[in-house]
Amino acid sequence: MIKFLDLNLINRKCYSNFKKKLDRNFNDSRFILSQYNEKFENNFKKFISSKHCACVGNGTDALEIAIEALNLKKGSEVIVPANTFVATAEAVIRNNLKIKFCDIDSHYLGFDTKKLEEKISSNTSAIIVVHLYGIPDKMIEILKICKKYNLKLIEDCSQAHGSKFMNKSVGNFGDISTFSFFPGKILGGIGDGGACVTNNTKLYTRIKKIRNHGRLKKFDHEIVGRNSRLDSLNAIFLDLKLKYLKKEIEFRTEQAELYYKSLKENKFIFFPTYSIQDTISFCYFPIFIKKKRKSLINYLTKFKIETQMHYPFIVPELRAFKEKNIKVKYLNSYKISKMTLSLPIGSHLNSKDIIYISSKINNFFY
Repeated sequence: MIKFLDLNLINRKCYSNFKKKLDRNFNDSRFILSQYNEKFENNFKKFISSKHCACVGNGTDALEIAIEALNLKKGSEVIVPANTFVATAEAVIRNNLKIKFCDIDSHYLGFDTKKLEEKISSNTSAIIVVHLYGIPDKMIEILKICKKYNLKLIEDCSQAHGSKFMNKSVGNFGDISTFSFFPGKILGGIGDGGACVTNNTKLYTRIKKIRNHGRLKKFDHEIVGRNSRLDSLNAIFLDLKLKYLKKEIEFRTEQAELYYKSLKENKFIFFPTYSIQDTISFCYFPIFIKKKRKSLINYLTKFKIETQMHYPFIVPELRAFKEKNIKVKYLNSYKISKMTLSLPIGSHLNSKDIIYISSKINNFFY
């Protein structure tokens, strides 16, 4: 069996050290906003070369808190890509703001920047860019648009831990950026978790207040906040796993290159476009199937090769956000969603696995 993701194997290297630190944590009984959290926050912000990091309960909370911290104009619009996970859109609605979806580029998986600019109105207050699959969006163009129209920028880096655009870590372009530590992410914990990252000290202070009932000190509730705090056990585990992240990215980069080499002559599939200046963490490895996607999935399953679809439906297609004429308004996003297939990638695999998977895909089509 070639598993899509083998968390037991990937996480096992942290286990013995985790047990030692677990005993220590049980003895001191500091389980919330402890020194363990501060250590991981400091190490993670150093890893991505950011000034501030505040861990929260999960990646969706991180998005909601980021939007709230920016104090956007009441009832204003926030533009998000149509091709993303639903949490990006949920965070806008749950802040009582209006959502406006934008189509993606026909070659890249990020915004079609021409269409993005067309979406902007006098009521637009912010843009959320999503570095889907760990592939950085076109940040130079997006930053120019934000500056031109005086818009706030949030980076959704939930799948992009360690990715870089022009040698600068994603998470350092926006006013606030968010990360998810959901177990399946390239830096995944032993439960839900997330973080808000910023280089703005005032925003950082506000984020810390929001995540902890509106306070920095006990009983000093300055604003109405919420409860969204990463527990110490998860922080301990994530800090241990962070030490392996650079090597994990190297593993995945090598495997991605092998996939490209093995599948590039297959005329029935194609790959997302990205800049040669990008460093991609490859949280997932997507290919786009021009025909017979379902049949290919069934074929690979017979050979005990697990795959996943990220994402078979675009957000405006979902019942919670249902829009009309999505095939016209979000043509590229819709077409990509019906072709995407994510292949296994990660340190639980070796080069022979990648070659075997690629050979089965090629055999299916030829």
